[in-house]
Amino acid sequence: MFHDYITNNYLIIFKKINIIYFFLINNFIIIIIRQLYNNPAHLKTNLLYN
Repeated sequence: MFHDYITNNYLIIFKKINIIYFFLINNFIIIIIRQLYNNPAHLKTNLLYN
């Protein structure tokens, strides 16, 4: 019983972390696409100093 409780909590935490990482990666990809679309020459400097 106790073991099931622990594993369930870990699964819930893991799912929350996965969702957070999913959104972070999506946002980063969107930023890169926008930078490429706006000005390819300044992509590297924008990524370094954002």
